[in-house]
Amino acid sequence: MSDQDLESSKFYSYKFRNFSTMIILPAFILVILLFLGSFFAVHENVVNSMGVITPDHVLSLQNRAYREGQKLSKGINLTLANGKKRVLKDNAIVHLDNKDSVAMPDIKNRRKLRVVTYVPSSEVAVLNKGQQVRFQIENKQGMSEILNGKIISIGTYPVQQKGMSMFEVETMLKTTKSERKFLRYGMQGKVSIITGKASYFNYIKSKLLNSK
Repeated sequence: MSDQDLESSKFYSYKFRNFSTMIILPAFILVILLFLGSFFAVHENVVNSMGVITPDHVLSLQNRAYREGQKLSKGINLTLANGKKRVLKDNAIVHLDNKDSVAMPDIKNRRKLRVVTYVPSSEVAVLNKGQQVRFQIENKQGMSEILNGKIISIGTYPVQQKGMSMFEVETMLKTTKSERKFLRYGMQGKVSIITGKASYFNYIKSKLLNSK
């Protein structure tokens, strides 16, 4: 072998070793970091559905002369549909429901809001009262807002929704004053119920074991 060939061989050997060091070593370090991170990163088990903001109580009114959206001030005397008298404890707003007048709590004064959702019977077994809930809804700017809350009740018997057997799940969400400025009864959003948490290592391990 000539000196020129030897030098060329040494050159390519050096370049190959340098390439291996630049690619393989960082990739190996990345794999190790991902493996270690899987012990600390948390995966959430979630049940997703759609929910609607609803008043937690309503008063059926006898007088049908009310108009939609009429505001009722705290302390006024009301005549209910059953003829009984009631002093309004909080500000309310009128909604006309099938020509019947109902008084709903003014949403701007409610620090907690009720959201009702329906969950398929195949998923209701993993739900429990008190589980964490996230409600995703769009504000006036079209940006997503996340409201946090908990499950407060789960239906004991299914109802039919769009031909499916569903359980009604009632949740209560905490709200801020700024959030209540754009929220309205009847608004829909995505409900995510957190049914459990596990590290990604345990999550992947359980998936692999269950697939066998």
